[in-house]
Amino acid sequence: MYRLLIRLLRETRGQNLPEYALLLLLVALGAIAAVQELGCAVNCAFEVAGEAVAEATGKIPPGEPISCNKKCM
Repeated sequence: MYRLLIRLLRETRGQNLPEYALLLLLVALGAIAAVQELGCAVNCAFEVAGEAVAEATGKIPPGEPISCNKKCM
């Protein structure tokens, strides 16, 4: 791994290391945004499921609207 890193730093042909770094940054930012959005949606789904279970077990009165209070995005 060390030799590969040294070779990439010294390599002058093809793409430059800054271009790879920018590409990696772009991919990382896209992944972070996607994971945050997915996390919010999953959290909302668990909240709705928890309220449905609470309603079914009688811990909250029936007929209450079951919805997510979080605003994703």
